[in-house]
This record gives sequence, C-alpha cells and structure tokens, in this order.
Amino acid sequence: MADTKEGQKAQGVQAGGAFKGKNQTLTLIGVITGHVPVHLYGQGFLLILPYLSSTLGLATIQAGLIETIRRAGGGVASIGGGVVTDRYQHLRGHFLGASLVLMALGYLVAGVVPTGSPAAYVFLLLALGFASAMGSFWHPPAASVLSQRFPERRGTVISLHRSSGTVGDTIALPIVGVLLLITSWQTVLQGATFLTLAIALPLWAYLWNVGGPKVQTAEGKERGFGAQIGDFGKLLRERGLLSLLMVAGVRGIGDRALIVFFPFYLKETLGLNPFMVSIHFMLLTLLAIFTGPALGRLSDKLGRKPVILVVMIISTVLTALVIVVERGVGLMILAGLMGTVMFSVNALTQAGALDLADRHRLEGSVMGLYWGVNAIFGAVSPILLGGIIDFSDDNFGLVFWYATVFYAIGAVMAFLLPTMGQGAGKGRGGGGS
Repeated sequence: MADTKEGQKAQGVQAGGAFKGKNQTLTLIGVITGHVPVHLYGQGFLLILPYLSSTLGLATIQAGLIETIRRAGGGVASIGGGVVTDRYQHLRGHFLGASLVLMALGYLVAGVVPTGSPAAYVFLLLALGFASAMGSFWHPPAASVLSQRFPERRGTVISLHRSSGTVGDTIALPIVGVLLLITSWQTVLQGATFLTLAIALPLWAYLWNVGGPKVQTAEGKERGFGAQIGDFGKLLRERGLLSLLMVAGVRGIGDRALIVFFPFYLKETLGLNPFMVSIHFMLLTLLAIFTGPALGRLSDKLGRKPVILVVMIISTVLTALVIVVERGVGLMILAGLMGTVMFSVNALTQAGALDLADRHRLEGSVMGLYWGVNAIFGAVSPILLGGIIDFSDDNFGLVFWYATVFYAIGAVMAFLLPTMGQGAGKGRGGGGS
C-alpha cells in the first residue's frame, strides 16, 4: 500500500514538473482551437442529413441509423482512446493531430461515395462511422491535458473547451445553410476537408510535445498496463462517478434526439429553406458559447451538483414550452433560450468526473468512459425516435415531447447526485467525492 501511494505521489510530482515553465495560456488556446473543427463537422453534418436523406430516398429510421452509427463509432473510439491516452500520455499531442486529419479524410470519403450505387448507403455508414470515431478520439487526450494543467480551474477550462466546440457547432450552420442553397452536400463535405487539414497540420506541429514525459512509477519505470487497469478499478469505486455517467447519458439521449431531428422538423414540418433551417438551428447553440464557461466557473465555486440540477430543470421547462409554441418568433426565442444551457451539463459532468479521476492520473480513461457511455446512450435516440416518427406518419414534433421526458428524468437523477467538486483550489488528489 505504501509503495502504491509513493508511486502515485511520484507520478504527480513528475506531472507537475513536466508543466513548469510552459506557456499554459498558449496550450489552452491550442487545444480549444483544435476542438472547433471537430464540431464544425459534427453539427454541420446534422444540417446536411435531411438533404442527404432526400437524395438517397431514405426513411426517417434509415436517416436515424446514420446518426446511430456515428455515435456508436464515437463511443467505441472514446473508450479505447481513453485507455490508450493514459497508457501513452507522452503521445497525446500526436493523438490530437491524428484525430483531426483522419476525421477529415473519413468525411471526404463520405462526400465522394456515388449516390447512384446500390451500396452507397452501406459505404456512407462505414465512412461516417469512421469519421465520427476519429473526431471523438480528440476528447480523451484533450481533456486529459487540460485537467492536468489546470486542476484549480478544471470546471472553467473544460467549459471553455466545450464552448470552443459550440463555436464550431454555431458557425458551421449558417455556412452550410448558404452552401446548400448553391451546391450539393457532397461538395460541402469535400471542400471542408481542405479547410480542416489547413488547421490540423500546423496544430499537430504546435502540440507535438504537449503530452509531457512518460508516466513512471516511484522506481522510475513506466506504469504498466496492469497497474493502469488496477487504478481504473479503484476509480470506478469512487462515490458519484457512476451517477455522473448516468446523468450525462440520460441528458445525451435528449440532446441527441433534439439536435438530430430539429432540422427535420424545420425542413419537413415548417417548410423552411436551408438557410432559415440553419438560423433556427444555430440559435440552439449560439448563447452556450458564452454561458457555458460562466456555468463552469460557477460550478468551480459552488460545486457541480447544484449547477447541473438547475440547468437540467431549465432545459426541461424550455423544451416543454416549445410543444406549446411550435413555430414562429416564439420558437426562435425559445430556441435561443435553450441555447443558453445546451451542452452545459456535458461540460459540468465531465468536470465532475475529472475531479474524481485526478488523484489516479486517469483523466484520459475516465473521459473515454464518459464519452463512450454518452455516445452509447445517445446512439439509441436517432434510430428509436426515427422509428417512432415513421410510425406516426412523420410527426417530427414528437422530438420535443421525447426530449422533455428525458430531461425531466435527468433532473431527478441530478437531484440524487452526491455533493462533489465544491470550490476551486483543488489540485491533484483534491477532487471531491
């Protein structure tokens, strides 16, 4: 037992020493900048999906299966990527760069698949599953780097990282909306590849050594895989971790349904053109760019649980109100208000999980598990709700009922969370439990 404690202490000392003298601000900027193209693709593709579906003549459940495959691919990559990240922490900069490059190439393949081919749908599923997996591989090394370098501001920097993704979510929509008015969705995917590579390759070079030295034991040896698995088993017994994962998963079911089928509702039910679809969809994420970091900072001061609970309650109420309003200016206002809390629970539950992972130096593994669970839960929604919508004669308004129910369940689960992560100033070993 003493040897284990000394080994963990040595790991922490080495980690801290690895970061001394580094320009932390530039590291933060580099990591959060790289998160933008991951979400440019993720959200931009959701706007493309209704038009891809029309081109291929897909049923709603088939369109939902595309998003299910994307989420499932992301979940598998996240879980595996988390383990690999902690096993080879010194290679985290390379993992980040390779994630962006391979993601872009996957979407490029999807953009050149001939739609007239009988096998086009299968090839699209494979290409999009791979692209999503590579994009999701970004999260474990990114969260690991930020959590280790900014332990006292973990909620704030993780929320900033989430907000940079929301920037990608938001700016992708009007750009893709305009492009879909003048060109095909295939051309949009092809052109995005070159933009992503122009960002990814210099960023890869910049983050080359961001991972620091190899993780070692007190005896100076690299931590073995068996020791890593043993530490991960201890982490899973931390009070509150599984509860956080469940809240995040249930929230993910509602979020995924909303962001996948909201564009279908706008296009098919309200009859809006691509640009107006993009504007409404953009409102669902826009204000989260600013409110997300503020909520993260608040959780550093007050604790994760009360902020998560309030956000879940607000989300439930606003989504229920959309059922009443349905369309027009009222819908735009409610979409904007929903945007103040969209994805905030994601960042807050991540920060809570990282509070617990910190003492074990398993930030990558817990983020892989977190994103994997979230992706698996979220993957259920597109195909399940797609089948329900097909059965109900394409009533896309059901998405708001569906999301409201899961947000309400998530709010109850958030109320039952233990108190955790209360107050800033928690360094290694100080995460609340």
